[in-house]
Amino acid sequence: MSTTDVLEPPDAAAPDAAAPARLAHFDLALDSSCIDHIKYDEDRQELELKFVKGQTWYTYYDVPLSVVVALIEAPSAGQYYHRVIALDHSASLNPDLVAKHRAKLGRLRAEERRQGDGFRAHLLRKIDGWLKKGK
Repeated sequence: MSTTDVLEPPDAAAPDAAAPARLAHFDLALDSSCIDHIKYDEDRQELELKFVKGQTWYTYYDVPLSVVVALIEAPSAGQYYHRVIALDHSASLNPDLVAKHRAKLGRLRAEERRQGDGFRAHLLRKIDGWLKKGK
């Protein structure tokens, strides 16, 4: 895993709340036979993927940070993509899938809110570790 952008530095004005308040914005190369590279912008909840076969970047919207972390941690990024993320792309073709996908995202966001800043800080620490050691 390599980086071109890293997590933005914490806000110096609020040292105690700095880690949970910062937004994840990163660019990582994955060690995957399916996905070559990912970019993520938490502020827009936008995930961009470039696959091993091809040079096109594909953008997915409304992607929670926890989904991106799960993609990076998955034993098979390709399988996780097809099981979880590809649904977003195919959802526009099938109204039933749209409803299921929105419900699933709603549950993920609710879980992130329930667990609070501690959970988010935990996810950001994982990302920091990957960026430092080159996953």
